[in-house]
Amino acid sequence: MNSTESTYVTIFIQMQPWRQLLNTVFSFWKAFKHFQQFHFPSVLCLHWIVR
Repeated sequence: MNSTESTYVTIFIQMQPWRQLLNTVFSFWKAFKHFQQFHFPSVLCLHWIVR
């Protein structure tokens, strides 16, 4: 990792919304896993709507 990348990482961490972003991604992932077990077609619909 060069100095430019570490600078970006530092800025990214200091921005703080990254925690909320991670939580959102994690929630979507859990929902996706949940849907995948029961209703795979609804996941496809959800994906199509989000796009």
